[in-house]
Amino acid sequence: MFNRVLTLFNKPKNNIRIIPKMSAEQEPPVKKQKPNYNFRQDEDYTRLEEKNPDLKKRKVAMIFGYAGTGYSGLQYNGVHKTIEKEIWENLILNGYVSKDNAVDLKKTGWQRCARTDKGVHALGNLISFKIQFNEKDKTKEEIEQEFITKMNSTLPEQIRMFGCQRVTGGFDAKNSCSSRMYEYLLPTYSFIGPQKDKSGIYNELRDKNFNGGYENYEDLENDKYWDELKQIGIEKFGKELYEDIKNFKFSTDKEESVDPERISLYEKSKTLKALENNFKNSYRLSEKKLNDFRMMMSQYLGYHNFHNYTIGQSFKSASSFRYMININVEDPIVNNGIEWVKIKIHGQSFMLHQIRKMIAMAVLCCRYQCSKDLIQESFTSKRFNIPKAPPLGLYLNHPIFDFANKKLVQNGHLPIDFTRFENDMDLLQKNHVFDKIYNVEVEENIYTTFFKFIDGFKFNNEISELSVQDKESKSTEELEQNSSNPFAFFINCKKRWDDDIENEILYIDDSNFKKMKEEEKEKKRLMRLEKRNERLAQEALEKQESGAADEAKKDEEIKSKDVKKDEELKSEDVKEDEEIKSETVTFIEPKQEA
Repeated sequence: MFNRVLTLFNKPKNNIRIIPKMSAEQEPPVKKQKPNYNFRQDEDYTRLEEKNPDLKKRKVAMIFGYAGTGYSGLQYNGVHKTIEKEIWENLILNGYVSKDNAVDLKKTGWQRCARTDKGVHALGNLISFKIQFNEKDKTKEEIEQEFITKMNSTLPEQIRMFGCQRVTGGFDAKNSCSSRMYEYLLPTYSFIGPQKDKSGIYNELRDKNFNGGYENYEDLENDKYWDELKQIGIEKFGKELYEDIKNFKFSTDKEESVDPERISLYEKSKTLKALENNFKNSYRLSEKKLNDFRMMMSQYLGYHNFHNYTIGQSFKSASSFRYMININVEDPIVNNGIEWVKIKIHGQSFMLHQIRKMIAMAVLCCRYQCSKDLIQESFTSKRFNIPKAPPLGLYLNHPIFDFANKKLVQNGHLPIDFTRFENDMDLLQKNHVFDKIYNVEVEENIYTTFFKFIDGFKFNNEISELSVQDKESKSTEELEQNSSNPFAFFINCKKRWDDDIENEILYIDDSNFKKMKEEEKEKKRLMRLEKRNERLAQEALEKQESGAADEAKKDEEIKSKDVKKDEELKSEDVKEDEEIKSETVTFIEPKQEA
């Protein structure tokens, strides 16, 4: 140790390090190895599996679809039941992933294309990873068909494999995807406005002290619906009994539970509920509201800051900007007596909860007759607490690989084309996705419960009890800040439908959207040109006026100079005359001597 210290202090000037000689008995220090926490200690697991020379490892794109009901989303998440966990276990079971790689998805280069939330479906999705299979004496079609058959025989019915094709080594399911197509199914009775009652959001929307100073708020279509629904109950039970049934509240008290009168009211309330559900299911969306909804959805087209449409995202963050390529609201269809509308959203990429918040924002703007400017305002730095629409109707249709397909074709691989799986995707959609959406909504009334929950918020109980004079003394901004309603911005909206252009629909597809933007750009250019010409004309007029004034001023100056000069000349002449006169006076002729 002492020799080593001396070596450090007596270091040569040429920076050559002298390493002391080690004795034969000394051994170099052993490098400490990190423990492998991912190593599975199963009895049937062997660290080094005997390799089969016929098995080849290849990079593939696995194409599949699923109904997300009963699963905690797509992504593998430990012990939770997810789609990826189900697929991964079946890949190991069928021998497509070796036991050495079974401990971690990352060992196979696992990458998903589009992540879906809990309960969300996907008609077509894609995962890229390295797989091992036997290629001996088999064509590509036979290998793919064998994979599909094996996997579908062990997977649940609601998860289906569609294909497995070779891709290049640099292919990445997430980064190679150019855009994604999502769809959302929405029952049209979601557009029915708040129920008529003596207090709450219905009256606040019609009170100018709450609704941003709007005096002529009315929704005749909504009022007609609730009046007809009430009339059905009165015709069935009579006015007094109908009021008693509406005011009935279920109680767990033992004495009340055996009361015959309360039992009778309870049975009648179930009958009334069934009548109300049947009437609600018969609701059909008007053409005006459908066009208004299309106009609201068209506001999302293009490049916007969607920081209000997700969680934990800052307005200044570059990742908050997303590009929506196309949005199409199809004509309504009727299934099992309920009218549904399908919304197709084609975007470059999406954030967590973004689509559900987009749908909720557009629908609530229609229900509360807000202007489309409110959606445009949500793209600014102002914070909006936008609720999430139910996940039931949301599903991924398929991802799109426009640019990656060109490279695949150049390298002799098939392009990723979901059209060749249309029959399988339609079968999954019919048997598992659509049926689950329809049946769950009929049984649980998820959309009705969601919008009723939003309508249940009052602007503020304390503010509602203020006198008219106190309400008028406060601005709408002060009322909104003091409100306990997180969705007060819908009530306090400064503009309503009347401020929008009637039946204004801003899109059909991406080309029309770009055309519209070009027209707006040209319109702004012409406006700028017109303003510039006006400014130049004004400057020329001012210059002309100033020039005329300068010339007049110059003329006056010249005239004043001439007058001054004339005066000076006159004064000089007068002076000369006076001098001459003085000289004649002072001159005396001399006397002649005699």
